[in-house]
Amino acid sequence: MEYELVKSMDVLRVMLAANIPVKLESLPGAGKTSYINALFKASSGYLKTMVAVNHDPTDFGGIPVPLDEFYRLLPGEWAVELTNAVSTHPLAGLFLDEINTGGRAVLAALLKVVDERIVGFQRLPDEVRIIMAMNPAEANGGVDLTPAMANRVAHLPFDYPLSSWAEAIATGFPAPEALVLPSADAITEAALPYGKLIGEYAMSGITGFEAYPDDASKRTGAFPTRRTWTMGARAMATSDLLGMDGTTKVLALGALVGRQAAEEFDDYLDSKNGMDPHAMLENPDTFPLPTGDDSALFTALDRMVGVALGAPTQAYLDAACTVLVRVAKGGRPGAGASGMRAVAVFLREHREFISEPVQDAIREFKPVIDAAGGME
Repeated sequence: MEYELVKSMDVLRVMLAANIPVKLESLPGAGKTSYINALFKASSGYLKTMVAVNHDPTDFGGIPVPLDEFYRLLPGEWAVELTNAVSTHPLAGLFLDEINTGGRAVLAALLKVVDERIVGFQRLPDEVRIIMAMNPAEANGGVDLTPAMANRVAHLPFDYPLSSWAEAIATGFPAPEALVLPSADAITEAALPYGKLIGEYAMSGITGFEAYPDDASKRTGAFPTRRTWTMGARAMATSDLLGMDGTTKVLALGALVGRQAAEEFDDYLDSKNGMDPHAMLENPDTFPLPTGDDSALFTALDRMVGVALGAPTQAYLDAACTVLVRVAKGGRPGAGASGMRAVAVFLREHREFISEPVQDAIREFKPVIDAAGGME
């Protein structure tokens, strides 16, 4: 698959691992439903699919049943099935397909499901992942997401390139790799440093940290609020735990707060630590590395690797590996571990980039690479 789709699917894996509701959007027939089904099958997961147009609000909000002088909202059978599936499967997901075809009343009922996981009087387990898929409103007569719903989910395009599809239809569509799911505690702990950075950014006097779009059409997608920045800290932390590169991390944040806000935060990190990733790649042997807190070096190295893998050339890979080796030989290999994991994952499918400087880094970080699944 071409680069852009690969990156979108990497972000999808991040959101599912972080347990952040995610929405996929494309024109009809692009393969969203097939991909989600294949991903859960590869992960031995249980997936409950519900097509919005086939349901009414009570299916999601609960079915009122008289109880003496009161009434109780009973959950639908699907919610009970999902709750039970958590104990028998490593992964369970609610797939809301064609979500915008059900109309405003259905979307309103779904808001409580997505936000609070409440169906009638029952709460869906925290382990249940929520995935949505939709076509643009004008493509299927549906409606756009409300700002309230849009600000609670990650927004991802799904555009399977024609050349990849043409090859796969002739040879067979490859099964996705199984999802990796870090523990909730690990994600919470890893998100704290990002929360600190975001908090500092919010108080730095930046304009637009919280920005409700003036353009109504932009309120149906990603935009920055305190809620989406909080989810963004979890997404960035999960990206690290999965060994994703810096580009994926920025795209994951952008899927929540919007691309512009994510890139401005990215620029803020550069100015904060004085470690421009482009300058590091241009001067790998001489760029001055910080001697203080490893967290700044960790972030800078991860971002440097993200730039190198975002537009991979031999010069970029050699430079990134040269810097990583300098860090390791300087007694701080832990600061470069995440970056080297991302390089190793890239090299599995791009062995043509394994040069002498790259081999040096592979030898220096062998334990890290082995922990990430090796080079095979």
